[in-house]
Amino acid sequence: MLSGVVQAERATAGILVTTSSFTRGARELEKQLSHQISLKDYMDIQDWLKHDLRI
Repeated sequence: MLSGVVQAERATAGILVTTSSFTRGARELEKQLSHQISLKDYMDIQDWLKHDLRI
């Protein structure tokens, strides 16, 4: 689990990216651990490419 890796490595946060989507359970866990993990799916990748990277 990403949060376990974040804790083990003493990272400030972790991000998991997929070209697919996340389950409802994964999204609920993201809300509970919002200060530690972030989940990014296909639509988020599209937003990054269009807006954040200005491509």
